[in-house]
Formats: sequence, structure tokens, C-alpha cells
Amino acid sequence: MRPARIATALALVAALAMPWLLRAVGMDFYLSLATRILVFAIAATSLNLLLGYAGMVSLGHAAFMGLGAYASGLLLSEGQQGLALHLAVTVAVTACAALVIGAISLRTRGVYFIMITLAFAQMLFYLANSIKGWGGDEGLRIRSRVRLPSGADLHDGPTLYYTALAALALCLLALWRLARSRIGLAVRALRDDELRAEALGLPTYRWKLAIFVVAGVVAGLAGALGANLQGYVSPSNLHWTQSGTLLVMVILGGAGTLWGGVAGAVALLLLEEALGAWTEHWEFWTGLVLLAAVLFARRGLAGLFAAEGERRLAVERQRNPSDARSAGVPGARCARSPPAYESADGPLLDIRGLRKSFGSLVVTDGVDLDVQAGEIHALIGPNGAGKTTLVAQLAGELASDAGSVSLAGRDISHLRMHQRARAGLVRSFQITRLFRSLTVAEHVAFAVQARGAGGRPVEDVLARVGLADRGYAGVDQLSHGEQRALEVGLTLASQPRLVLLDEPLAGMGPEESRAMTELIAGLRGECAVLLIEHDVQAVFRLAGRVSVLVAGAVVASGPPEAVRADPGVVAAYLGDEVVA
Repeated sequence: MRPARIATALALVAALAMPWLLRAVGMDFYLSLATRILVFAIAATSLNLLLGYAGMVSLGHAAFMGLGAYASGLLLSEGQQGLALHLAVTVAVTACAALVIGAISLRTRGVYFIMITLAFAQMLFYLANSIKGWGGDEGLRIRSRVRLPSGADLHDGPTLYYTALAALALCLLALWRLARSRIGLAVRALRDDELRAEALGLPTYRWKLAIFVVAGVVAGLAGALGANLQGYVSPSNLHWTQSGTLLVMVILGGAGTLWGGVAGAVALLLLEEALGAWTEHWEFWTGLVLLAAVLFARRGLAGLFAAEGERRLAVERQRNPSDARSAGVPGARCARSPPAYESADGPLLDIRGLRKSFGSLVVTDGVDLDVQAGEIHALIGPNGAGKTTLVAQLAGELASDAGSVSLAGRDISHLRMHQRARAGLVRSFQITRLFRSLTVAEHVAFAVQARGAGGRPVEDVLARVGLADRGYAGVDQLSHGEQRALEVGLTLASQPRLVLLDEPLAGMGPEESRAMTELIAGLRGECAVLLIEHDVQAVFRLAGRVSVLVAGAVVASGPPEAVRADPGVVAAYLGDEVVA
């Protein structure tokens, strides 16, 4: 049995025996502390899902813990003790609050998201502080407790302890299953690079909102247990400092690790208890310990054990390279074939009058362009011509000021990026964007599932881009050429109708460029390609048609020979040997 499993089993036995052990040594009064640790471990685990797994930093997470506490406390003050009613009301209240707060907060990113979550929590704090029916600033005292179906109620210390322990165990089991599922793969990709995930077809806003709501509900349930433990609900439960405490627990324990929230709650609360009994300046010494943890245990307490497990797994993978293509990747071998698309008359991609400006700077100016099904169409032009901006407009990353984009006869001008990807238009990026925590095989597996309609088997894609034996490798283990090949592989994974390749040869040596050129040439007839590239010689070898973009407008378009001989193109671009 692995050491991690042995440690988990021992921890479970110790937790189950805790009330008995404390009673045996005459320290029953510590059962309340043990239960408080369990309650905060649940709340910290819910924040770990939000922060460690999904990458969303919230300074208002305690708002849901406080709402759960008030929901249960108000029911108890009205004499309602039924467990089912408390669960239903707590879940409903916290889910609705998280849905509203999340729907607004998630339209922002970074520090703005942090500040909006903080603002909502403080609004709820001041609301609870001013409502006399909720106890006002004096808080709400509770005389009764929730009654379980067995007839016991949570006023009994061991009953409440085991209820909290069972709730924590369910949370950890759910988090463990999530981390090893397709959902967990998508959540990690979303955390690593939200833009790249959406470009592959993941509806990132909906995913983030769902995670935000789930985390809020779990925190609310922790708050309800806390109210039954303390027999009192205070507005301070909603204060941002409570959110800060949860945040410290997650960071101390190890953000993004299964046991991070538990380890942080145990360490911080036991530290406060021990230092508080030793000195009245316990906050100073607690801060010193936290500083040491941040400096010397960057991944937290649980991260120390997680790193050792990852090291052993890497050694096992190196010993068994034959299974490295798809082993351990959720859904790697069960990708469905892509749906058959209806053919449409006319060009596959039809761009008319596309325009984008930033203030007085016009970047794309009435672009007209079409790409036929199965062809490689190259777009070249000098620096600042607007090529990458045009790709961003076509992919849906940038909204156009005017004009239209049609794919297979369907107007996609107003679709978001993930909707265009699911319609069959997928892009690569000029600067490589990959997911730092995913292996090569996991990258491709995610790209297949993000499309939502199936795609190539993972093994086929890896072989196609020359990475068949690199499935277990992380991004930091790949050369620049391999990273660019993986970038192209992500666009091919869902068998798109049209691929937008933005400078795929950038920064490559001769051998890598040759391999990439062969890869792109092999796409002819399989899917359409709009190729933006620096290397003019490679462009004229690959493309069936070439369009030239100068000052945001297409000045020439046609077969490579005709474009090469066009006097205007020679004067504006080729003759001056400008590298786009």
C-alpha cells in the first residue's frame, strides 16, 4: 500500500476515534475544538475548489458561510429542527446568492473580481448588522439544534462531530473524484489559461459560474454546522476577515491539493490554540509561522506530500514509456467520431467588410476575404498590417465594429469564441499558449472534450503531430518546436472545418520548420486552413491562394505566382523584404 493511502487510513481511524480518545483522557472539552476544525476544513475545502482548482481568488467567500449560518439559525429560532428543511433552505439561499454574486463578479477578472466579491460580502455584513430580526450587531442566539432522522440532535457533541466528519469526508471524496474526471481536466485547463480553453470550445463563463455556485453551497453548509456548534450567529461570520482566514488556510495547507483545506484548517486553528495559551501576542507568532510556510513550503503543507507522489509517478512513467500516449487521461480512448457537416454552396469562410479600430487607429479596414473548403489560404503582409487582429476577430476574441463572418453559409459574426470553436472554427496563437499543469496527452484529451461533439482519438492526434512518445511529458519538458506542434495538435483534435494558424513557424530552426511545413501540407483536403506566416518561401510552397493585407485592407488575392508578380505587392511588401 502506498504511503499516502496509509496516512489517509490512519487519519481516518484517528478522526473516528477522536471523541472516545478525548473522553478516555478526560479532555472532552477539546471535542468542540475538533468539531470547529472540521467545520472550517469544509469551508476551506470549498474555497480550495474555487482558488486552488479553478484559479478564482475570492475575498468574499465567507459571505456564503455566514448566509448558511443565518439560514439555519433563523429556522432554529422559529422552532424548525428538521434536517431536510435545513438542508433545502441552506442550499437554496446560498445557491441563489452565489448565482447572483457570481453572475456579476465573473464578468470581471483579476483584482476587479477580488474587489467585487469583497464588496458583496461587506454589503451582506452590514445588512446582517442592521436587521434587528437577525439579532443586529449583537448576533442571533440559538437555543435548539437541528434534529437528525435518528432522533438525535446536533446539541450532542459527538453527534455534531460525526455529522461534520461525514460532511467533510463527502466533500473530499467529491473533490477527489472531480480531480480525476473529465470535469477536473476542464477545470485545470480553465485555471491555467482561460482564453486558450475558450478558444478550444469550452464555455468558460458557464463553467466558472457553476464552480462558484458549488463552492458557495458547500461553504453555506459549513456555516450551518458552525451555527449549530456555537449556538450563536454573528454578523462577523460574513466579514472579509473571515474570508481572509479561509484564504490563509488554503494557502497554508496547499492550494490545488486534495488535503489543502483540511491541512490548513488543522494547522492554523491548532496553532492559534497552542500559541494563545502560551502568550497574549499569539497573532505575531502565528504570522511568523505563516511567513515561514510561504517561504519554505510554496505548495503548502499538503503540497509537500503531493510533490513526493508526483515524483514517484514520474519515475513509474519513465519506466513504462510504452503506455505514455494516453494512459491516465480521462476519456482518452473513448472520443466519438465528429458529426457529419452539411455542405454549403460557396466558400467555407466568407468575410465581408470586416472592420476594427481602437480609438482613431483603424487596424482592419473593410476586409473582404474567402476560404474554400479544404484549401490552404495564406495571409501575408508587413508588420502592423492587422493580421493577428483579423485572426482574433475571426475567432471571436475581438468583437468587430462592422462587417460579417460566415462559416459554411452560417453567420457567426455575433457568436462568442467557444461557440465559433464548436461550430468548427478553431485557432492557434501567435505566442504559444498551453496549459502548464496538463500533460501532452491531457492537452489533446481536453481539446477533444471541449468541442462537445467528439473528435479524434488522442493517440491519433499525438502521432499526427509527432508527439506519440511524449504523452506523459509536461509543457516545460517540451522543446519550442514540440510546443508549437502541440499547439497545432490542439486545433486538430476536434476535427474542425477551418483552422486559423497564426505564425506556426515562428522561432523554429530549420528541422523544426521542415516538420511543421509537412504537417500543415498534410491538412490540405482534410480541413481548410487560413495561414498567417512570416516565412514567405514556406507560404508560397504551401498555399493554393495567397492574400496580402496592407494597412488593414486586402490589396491582392490569388494564386501564389500571380501575387508574387503583382507590382503593388512587390512595392508594399515582397520587394522591400519586410518580415511580417
